[in-house]
Amino acid sequence: MSKLFSQNTKQKKNIISIRGPFNFKKYPELFFDYIQYLKLKRKSYKFSVMDGDGLDVGDKFDKAVKNQELGARTFAEKVYNIFNPIKPLLYERRKEFVESTWNAVFQNKSFAELDNHQIDFLVGLIDCGYIYVLKKKYYIKDKHNGDRDYQTMQYIDIDKMKKLMQKRAKKSIL
Repeated sequence: MSKLFSQNTKQKKNIISIRGPFNFKKYPELFFDYIQYLKLKRKSYKFSVMDGDGLDVGDKFDKAVKNQELGARTFAEKVYNIFNPIKPLLYERRKEFVESTWNAVFQNKSFAELDNHQIDFLVGLIDCGYIYVLKKKYYIKDKHNGDRDYQTMQYIDIDKMKKLMQKRAKKSIL
């Protein structure tokens, strides 16, 4: 499960730590959507724990789950829009990284036609917690845990990520 927290260092930098190996420096446009998705995911998890402990959370749990599902779908659409034109090879984690093609997994469907499992697969490409992962080049390498390990910790400077996004936006306009 991905964890997220912010901290301010002595240099007044806004740093976020994320558990997960995806290299957001290559795709900064996914970073802020991923953060939003994680916040919604954590909120629904919090209410599910409270509900499981017998606390009366009423409609809050249902609302949090719906928001989390909508957040996952929104994030998955962003992932789809970035990777569908590229159609990278995918690897099944459960079968010792057996190759699959993008079209075999997503069946040349438009995003609107994808089922819930395929939406989860798209989110999992970034989270590395589902069945499929991308090639190693899309992830950072953790010297302790190895490649594509969802336990990898990253510390990301939010201001640098914003600058990367602005630089990308300028390039796409030109």
